Amino acid sequence: PRSEFRPRVRPVPKEDEPKKGLKGLNREVFQLTGGNPEPASSAATSAAVPRFQKKRKGASKQVHWEWVGFSNSARTDGLELKHWQKKGVQWEDYPFARFNKKLELLEY
Repeated sequence: PRSEFRPRVRPVPKEDEPKKGLKGLNREVFQLTGGNPEPASSAATSAAVPRFQKKRKGASKQVHWEWVGFSNSARTDGLELKHWQKKGVQWEDYPFARFNKKLELLEY
């Protein structure tokens, strides 16, 4: 009987035949699944396998930071604050000083 043994072979779908849609399934869902929706149990097992992106080489350069003092030209009290800033970046004036607007209030 060994000579009668034949391994099971999955039938290969023909590309010429149009894929039939499932009844009661939205067109968008059908297109997202590629026309072959998997059962929920097999989808959960395939999602459990982590897939990591490869690390890009040569794209990451170290950035150096320094603790720098700054003064805001919009302030009249001369307060000097400090914050972290990329090394080598110099400001002529504090960039957010342009948002200091003074309005004339009308009094009756």
